[in-house]
Amino acid sequence: MVVLIDYENISRQAIMEGKILDFKKFRDELLEIGNIDFAFVFIYPDMFYGLPEITDLGFEIIACPKRTVETYKIEDTVDIHIIRIGLKLLRYKEITDIVIVSNDRHMAEIIKEAKNHGKTVHLFGTKSVSSSLKKILESSDLKEIPLKEN
Repeated sequence: MVVLIDYENISRQAIMEGKILDFKKFRDELLEIGNIDFAFVFIYPDMFYGLPEITDLGFEIIACPKRTVETYKIEDTVDIHIIRIGLKLLRYKEITDIVIVSNDRHMAEIIKEAKNHGKTVHLFGTKSVSSSLKKILESSDLKEIPLKEN
């Protein structure tokens, strides 16, 4: 199984509820699904120090710096990194399941591709999951991410 976590997206909603992601409980839920081959947490570099010790739980951190585009607008690169890495990992037949942790509609691309490759998709989000994501998944494939008090 491959796990791709859009940390900024999920944490933003959790913080509004006064909570944070419960990585230990989440890892335990993942292990009920199957073996975790890769688990990546995509973050902005300035969020790194606010994370608990998640590497001890088997999660790898991937820092995704913001970039300036030609209009001098600052652009988020987290979604780009998640999609790029996720699409590459879909090529491996040994990977049967993909877990996406995000509320973001941009994840629709990787979900559709995963289904085209015959992968089982699990989406974990908060109450604010994009309606476009809900449309392309069965309700049983959509789960609420475990949160805990901050």
